[in-house]
Amino acid sequence: MDQNNWASPAPLGFAAFSMITLVLGLMFSGFIPPHNKPAFAALLLAGAVAQIIAGIIDLRRGEDFAGNLLLTMGCLFMLAPGLSFLFAALKIGEPAPILGYVNCLLGTFLFLYSIPMIRSPWFVFTMGPIGGLGLWEIGLVELGFLDLKPYTAVTMFYLCFWALYMVAHTVALPAKINIPLGKPLKPLQPNSK
Repeated sequence: MDQNNWASPAPLGFAAFSMITLVLGLMFSGFIPPHNKPAFAALLLAGAVAQIIAGIIDLRRGEDFAGNLLLTMGCLFMLAPGLSFLFAALKIGEPAPILGYVNCLLGTFLFLYSIPMIRSPWFVFTMGPIGGLGLWEIGLVELGFLDLKPYTAVTMFYLCFWALYMVAHTVALPAKINIPLGKPLKPLQPNSK
C-alpha cells in the first residue's frame, strides 16, 4: 500500500491529547476524587493507544516530526503513567516519585521539539513551550510541590483548548475549510541566489 493512501491521523492524536489534558485539568482542580485512579488509568491507556496508532500512521506517511512527537507523547506521557496508575490502583506499586522525574524529562523533550516548530504558525508553536511547562508542572506536583496544582490545572485547560482547536483545524482541512492558526513566528526565507 502506498503511503499516500493513508489518511491523516492528526484528529485522532489531538482528540486523545484533548481528553487527557481535560482530565488532568479536572484532577489538578480537585474535581476528580483520588478513588477515580483506575478510571484515569484506563483513559491514559486509551489515549496512549490512540496517539501511538496516530504516530505510526504519520511515520508511515513520511511525517517524521509528527510521527515521532505522537509516539513520544503516546508512549511516555500516556502509556507509562497509565500503567503506573493502574499498578497503584491494583496496589502493585506507586508511581511517585519516578513519574515526577519522567514528566520533567518529557517537558524537556517537548521544549526541544518546539525548536523546529518555530517555523509553524504561532498557535501550533505555543504547544511546545506551554506543553513543556505543563509537563514540568505535573512532574513537580508529583514530586511534592503541591502549591503548583492550580497553575498546572490552568495549563492543562489551555492545552485541552489548544488540542480541541487543532482537532477542528485538522478535521476541516479535507473539506477545504480554513480554521486559521496564525502566521509562522519565523517564516522560511526564500533562497537568495
